Amino acid sequence: MKKHRAVRALVVTSVIGVLLLLLTGCAAQSNFVASDAADQVKEPIAVVPFDNLSGHPEAGVIVAELFQDELYEASGRRVNLVSPEQVAALSEKLDEQPHNPAKLGEMLGAKAIIVGRVNEFAYKHVLGEDPAVSLSVRLVDVGSGDVLWNAALSRTGRCSWFKQDSLSRLSHSMCEDLARWVAAVIER
Repeated sequence: MKKHRAVRALVVTSVIGVLLLLLTGCAAQSNFVASDAADQVKEPIAVVPFDNLSGHPEAGVIVAELFQDELYEASGRRVNLVSPEQVAALSEKLDEQPHNPAKLGEMLGAKAIIVGRVNEFAYKHVLGEDPAVSLSVRLVDVGSGDVLWNAALSRTGRCSWFKQDSLSRLSHSMCEDLARWVAAVIER
């Protein structure tokens, strides 16, 4: 009888473990904050289109816009951001030229600039279509060029009967997390 209960408990535990793996995605993250970041962060802050290393042609622009919206919300709508229209006009003018974040921030009249990179923005075709997104984001002081905050975040979503992630939903969730982290640095 005891052996039967032990086997049943093992089976139930295994099934629960497999279900949890199916319902959640994989993730990796790192987060760096300069020791004096809170003293150095000044506004206004510009969020520029992220560099795009993914195969999706608009991923850098899409994710940067999501991030800017989430940063505004995470700060309780108190952060002073350079207008997206001003950033878009300068980005269009500079086109695809390589740029120094501090110089770009200076051109926008910003005191700090948020730059990023979309490393992955695609569906992985393994056991279905699982969205995969990988981002790295930096907050740079325009005057000194110092990196005040840096984070990297990678996640893979899952599609199953119970849950369906999309690139949009996964990116949005990641931008929410990243924006909360940087808002905490700005508001110190």
